[in-house]
Amino acid sequence: MCPRPLQHVKTGLPVVLRERRHAGPLPHLPAGRGLVGGMTGLLARGQGQRDAADRMRCGAGLKSEGWHNPDLAPLTIMNPWQATLVGRHPYRPWLTYNGSLTQALKRRCPDLRVSRLRQGPGMPYIDEHSALGLHPRQLSLIRDVLLTCAGRPLVYAHSVIPTAGLDGPWRNLSRLGNRPLGEALFADPQVQRHPLQYRRLDGRHPLYRAAIEHVTDKPPALWARRSVFARDGHPILVTEVFLPEVLRLPPPQHAARRAR
Repeated sequence: MCPRPLQHVKTGLPVVLRERRHAGPLPHLPAGRGLVGGMTGLLARGQGQRDAADRMRCGAGLKSEGWHNPDLAPLTIMNPWQATLVGRHPYRPWLTYNGSLTQALKRRCPDLRVSRLRQGPGMPYIDEHSALGLHPRQLSLIRDVLLTCAGRPLVYAHSVIPTAGLDGPWRNLSRLGNRPLGEALFADPQVQRHPLQYRRLDGRHPLYRAAIEHVTDKPPALWARRSVFARDGHPILVTEVFLPEVLRLPPPQHAARRAR
């Protein structure tokens, strides 16, 4: 049964809630079952996980605005990802660059470092399910990395790889370590990239809260972009959150557009 949704204090409209995903350390995969099998076992374990999935499923179609409840980590779908970036601002050249972001950063910073922050099983955020065609109960491989130049944080990258692809074309991606995912995707001619989407993230979005931890002077919002990469019908969702230090680098020039 779906729980009764929280209501906005002024309008009485329902609010979408999302369980915190970074509340503790990642559980260990059961031995001898492999990555996909172990992740499936984790999904079936614990009433708390099932309840969280039920809350996401029941609230997936709701819209809300004007709420604020940081203890419950709400995630709005009122401000969706946009297919067109409107207006002019300093991040536009980086947001709309259609080549390999990793390569563009390396050309401007030979000392570019990719640090893996997290890689393991987890549930995608509410606004990631539809982009990947996933049911809210489905676990994925979640990978978060930080790209830095001489110790300065430039980009927080968040990738979601559905488990079905880990038995198929993405089987080697679980062993990337600190190597950039973007380079592997752009090096494969069979990978197709879907159009970019853009969003201004603020403190209500979990990706803002994860990325802002690496910023000293914390702005009230961060710009992000995302796109789906697909191979043999298996998608990956890659989101890149741009941090203020990236504006110290010369902006990129647009690359030749890849065939879809």
